[in-house]
Amino acid sequence: MIQGEKKYIGNDSVRYLSLPQYEGLGIKEVLQQALSYEVCANYLPEQEEFRKLPRQWLINLCYTLIGQPFADWAKAIIESRNQKLVEEQKLAIDIDPEILRYFTQSTAVSSKSTVNKLLTQHSDSFSVYNHSSEGQRRLLAQGWVQA
Repeated sequence: MIQGEKKYIGNDSVRYLSLPQYEGLGIKEVLQQALSYEVCANYLPEQEEFRKLPRQWLINLCYTLIGQPFADWAKAIIESRNQKLVEEQKLAIDIDPEILRYFTQSTAVSSKSTVNKLLTQHSDSFSVYNHSSEGQRRLLAQGWVQA
């Protein structure tokens, strides 16, 4: 499969990069990017074997050998695709600049994986309860919330 003077990279030296399956980030485009850097030539198989290359192997090879310029190239394609999607599907919103400032300065986070906590005042002390079924039972038992 490999002819001539080819080099290899040990597993401990490989840098991994995960890229989405977007148009412009396919095997052909990544391979074109790899071939534009001379350093990649000694690590790629012969041209007839290109069609057998796994996409992730090629991405990792490029990121290991080229480094940040390769990641920047991919990021530019991703950002361009996302911006195009926002414009085409009208996903952007108009927001008051003052509200935007408060929003960007906010430290509050909301997601499914975040544990929501409820701070309750009881006499002179504060207690923090997880918003889980156990926390709900405790709050119900203490009369802080109603069923």
